[in-house]
Amino acid sequence: MGGRRCVCGRSARFPLCDGSHDVEGWSCAATGAPIEARVFVAGPHLRNLAEQLAHGLGGVASGSVPIQAVEAVVLTDGGDGDVLEAALVGVAAGRWRVVAIDVAAEGVPLALRGRVEAVDCVEAEPVEGLWRRVAEALERPPGVARLVGAGVVGGEAASRIFLSHAAVDEAALMPAIDYLRRALGREVFVCVDSIPAGSAWFETLRGALEGCELFVFVGSPGSRASTFCAFEFGCAVAWGKAIGVISLDGAPPPAWAQTWQGVEVPRIMRLKPWLSPQEALIDALLVACGLGLRG
Repeated sequence: MGGRRCVCGRSARFPLCDGSHDVEGWSCAATGAPIEARVFVAGPHLRNLAEQLAHGLGGVASGSVPIQAVEAVVLTDGGDGDVLEAALVGVAAGRWRVVAIDVAAEGVPLALRGRVEAVDCVEAEPVEGLWRRVAEALERPPGVARLVGAGVVGGEAASRIFLSHAAVDEAALMPAIDYLRRALGREVFVCVDSIPAGSAWFETLRGALEGCELFVFVGSPGSRASTFCAFEFGCAVAWGKAIGVISLDGAPPPAWAQTWQGVEVPRIMRLKPWLSPQEALIDALLVACGLGLRG
């Protein structure tokens, strides 16, 4: 191993790697390969922030080429798990740190949560001071910021979620639902694919509603006029479920749901114009499920 440089910093003869830590799974580079002190990794939405931090704090913002660093800082908004998972393939680092922008620690994609024990959570607004708030967070020891609010059950985010919605909205909702299931590992009940063919649908629906940890009402013209959505909401209230409310069109919820503060998708799009409509819907779901930070 005498001609190889140690990336992880655990070698007894740094910067030369003595191979003593191979069993821990670290990968070291050939002599002469550049090793950065810090690399910032981000998806397209936070790319500018990564470049600002690299310039202000010293380091580099990762691109398409493989890179090695003593520390890797991953910036995420909770909806970029697939992009980041691909970007991290080319990054080797001795230690990792995740900074969640406007998303609670529980809303960080699974691919990132496996790399670190703690997550730094930073609010996105106001945007003009965001890079400075992230820099201040990085100066402190890593810590997990827990969100207390809708969707939080006993201090932890809900794993079993019941989504009350109108059938006409299913096509728009399914990509966001798939993200909650795949990237965040949440169990989400929706009538379109959670009730097996041939089963007693009402009993299945009632059982899922009774067993859920969080009830989320998705407001739209269809759901606001739906008798079944009103029935589901009433059961959730009667059974003491944690409740989240989303408005797809920005209209207020019906009278039977107006006691609960909602999350408006159009408002998210105004505050975060870089998000697509589907990404804004994911952002709204994260907040309603207790996985995001309210604006």
